[in-house]
Amino acid sequence: MGRESIVEGKILVETGFQQGYLRYSENEIIEYGKGKSPKPPTHQGIITPLFSNCHTHIGDSFLWSKHATFPHSIKALVAPPHGIKHQALEQATDKEILQGMITSLKYMAIHGTTMFWDFREGGYKGAQLLHKAAARFPSLHPIIFARPSTLTYDKQELNQLLHIADGIGLSSINEWNQDDLLSIAEQTHQQQKVFALHASEQHREDINRIIELQPDLLIHMTQGTQKDFQRLYQHNIPVVLCPHSNTFFHLTPPFTLMKKAHLRILLGTDNAMIQQPNVLDEVRMLHKKKVSTLEELLMMITFTPRKVLNSEACIHFPTSTSPFVILEPESLQPKQIITFEQDGQKK
Repeated sequence: MGRESIVEGKILVETGFQQGYLRYSENEIIEYGKGKSPKPPTHQGIITPLFSNCHTHIGDSFLWSKHATFPHSIKALVAPPHGIKHQALEQATDKEILQGMITSLKYMAIHGTTMFWDFREGGYKGAQLLHKAAARFPSLHPIIFARPSTLTYDKQELNQLLHIADGIGLSSINEWNQDDLLSIAEQTHQQQKVFALHASEQHREDINRIIELQPDLLIHMTQGTQKDFQRLYQHNIPVVLCPHSNTFFHLTPPFTLMKKAHLRILLGTDNAMIQQPNVLDEVRMLHKKKVSTLEELLMMITFTPRKVLNSEACIHFPTSTSPFVILEPESLQPKQIITFEQDGQKK
């Protein structure tokens, strides 16, 4: 069984924080108890499942070294097809893009992320590259939202994308013809894949057009109104906030209004070219602003994402083989990331 350890502190479970302890070996969690540990703990801290980063653009990681020089303009930097990012992706070699991805994936893994939801540019080839990069990291599980190579609907291309990806992730509806969007959304839903899109990031967009598409997930909604959020709640559409990215573009996520509307809120890091993909940074930023409790914020990167995806993984945490993170309570920095061997693989 190997040497045993005990960690004691606040344990994040599906219903929130519980004071308790975990006794574990290098192979499994042996005991989960509430209250004080019967033996002196080896470690103390906040214990949570591994994290989900619910919005990334890992493909632009190779541009990170230039982030200090980028304009703070959505249109100039990231809007397709002429933004600096998209021009750079067109000109970059597969090797450059792949190496950038690998760097970001390694960064996520060592900071406690196990699942990331990526809007992957570059059509079918772009999704293939991300699969190739992620294959090097068994502990990471990519949820790939592919994107058509042009801003038009192509049934054959979409079938190819849906074959290799978990869904489709599009840019702003204002860049698309509504009929094309409806065709893409319908085909994606028919294949029981996720349809996601950026929405009302820089300018408020028509909430009726958005809801007509029946999206499974929206990104940003920084320009949304209280009525918009109420409509999203009525249609059970969750929203991913990316506080550091929003701040870079001089935007403010309307966190309080979204909470008031009882929206399901998730957190992501957005473009890896301007923000390293550590979703705990988003938690720390919002925690400092005191817009929500730490318990609620940690839920947004652990249990809530799994529920949005209808994934059983993590929801029954802690089980005997659940990997977990021990956070330092004040800094919220990972003290340790505990994983276990499963099926002969280090997870």
